[in-house]
Amino acid sequence: MEDSDAPPMKLPRLHWLHRWSPFHERPTLLRNPSQKLFFVYLASFIACAFLLYVSSAPNASPNLADEVKPRSEVNAFRDVQPVRVSSHEPTRGNHFTPIKDISLDGGAKDPSILSEEGVKTILLWNSFFKQPDYIPPLSQMCPEYPCRVTSDRSVEADAVIVHLRDIDPADVPKRRSPDQIFTLLNAEAPPYSPPIPEVFNDLFNWTITYRLDADFPLMKRVETLYRYKKSDKLDYFANKTKMAAWFVSHCSTASERETLVSELSRYGVHTDIVGTCGPLKCPREQADDCFREFSKHYLFYLSFENAICTDYVTEKLFNALELGEMVPVVLGGADYSRVAPPGSYINVNKFASVKELAHYLQKVGNDPKLYNSYHKWRNFYQLTEPPHYACRLCARLHTIHRRRMYQDFNAYWHSNTCHGGWRKAYKLN
Repeated sequence: MEDSDAPPMKLPRLHWLHRWSPFHERPTLLRNPSQKLFFVYLASFIACAFLLYVSSAPNASPNLADEVKPRSEVNAFRDVQPVRVSSHEPTRGNHFTPIKDISLDGGAKDPSILSEEGVKTILLWNSFFKQPDYIPPLSQMCPEYPCRVTSDRSVEADAVIVHLRDIDPADVPKRRSPDQIFTLLNAEAPPYSPPIPEVFNDLFNWTITYRLDADFPLMKRVETLYRYKKSDKLDYFANKTKMAAWFVSHCSTASERETLVSELSRYGVHTDIVGTCGPLKCPREQADDCFREFSKHYLFYLSFENAICTDYVTEKLFNALELGEMVPVVLGGADYSRVAPPGSYINVNKFASVKELAHYLQKVGNDPKLYNSYHKWRNFYQLTEPPHYACRLCARLHTIHRRRMYQDFNAYWHSNTCHGGWRKAYKLN
């Protein structure tokens, strides 16, 4: 090519915004100012949207400390897991101080310095129905949060668990540090829970109870299955020739459940009673096996609680749902829609009279299709055991920022929480 005297061509300045085309190896430049401005606005919008998403999205790696919700929930259920301490507010009464100036963020000593660094110590102050060491080693149940459990009072503890039923008024624990967490454990309903001495007021920070507003509820939870699970068994009615079974060891109760069983028998609902209150016996250590065997022959299981108190529900319901294939008939103060799969139980509280309840049980017991409808939940739901309460307590010890203080536990626990016998509570005729 011959040399030219023409001045060199002036190249356009490169801009950081350019248009990319998959059909070209090199980008084509944006020369139109309005195009540049459009892409600047677009990039800014995308960046803001991304930052907003990241800040609001939950952690993708749930753990015990977060007290995460079940993997999937039914709209009819509320989450039965405890809320985080930092956002926990009273739901019944005003018997505790939510924060009471004990925020670790406010300059208090971090509890990790009370014991070996990185390992939290949980002290069992008293026994659990005469069992001194009732919590197994946490290193086996939840190794992700290092905690040790001991009944040795000479060690410095980050948390102290006191069992209500074994409280000794003359043996009151003293707080060694403002950072120690005192937790009250109680699985019994108020009629069977003695009032705690006043010296225990302003001591407890957390509770482990059956109530849904406890810091660590003693409750199974219902989860929806990820996909439809067709049950291997389609007919739960076949080969069942007996009406109702009832496993019971307390014969006279606050709920007066024993009189309801007698009333049902007057209307043709016969119940076979297993345990100390009836003629049939089953050793305690073989209770699960007995339950499974009875479920082969009985249509219903009477899941009658010994007290009708707010949130009170025990293993009676969950045994019927998990261990056997009987339909539970429930009597208690819990909101069963929050703790059991829909369509899995018959609630005494939904009937106007004992006669009406008895007639409905007979109707279900004579209709295979209707009876099997009470087992359809098995295709869609499952009951799961949450981590042991000591594991959840341990996890929170590693992440706690704030905690509350119960000023009057007796008022919180006993005031307007129970409703007497079934006639008074349900107003059945």
